[in-house]
Amino acid sequence: MMPPSSEYPTSHSRASSSSCLIPSGRGETPSGGWSELFKQSVEKNDPLWKDYIKEAAVFDNRMIDEWNKIIDTVLVYVSLGYFLESTGY
Repeated sequence: MMPPSSEYPTSHSRASSSSCLIPSGRGETPSGGWSELFKQSVEKNDPLWKDYIKEAAVFDNRMIDEWNKIIDTVLVYVSLGYFLESTGY
């Protein structure tokens, strides 16, 4: 399982853009709460989405790998239990 991230993800290629909604500093929190953070809208063709898709794909692939390891372990124990039950051990 992945440890939780201690900082917000950033878009390094867009750090100076005025439409970047995500704080870039470690431990930085937006002033004014959620309404201030989402005051600006993000356009459909904004490069931020490409960065988001890349990061989400990495996270999703790690999560799927972990699930596969867990499922493999469960299947080994279920198969072993079924074998022992069917042979009378």
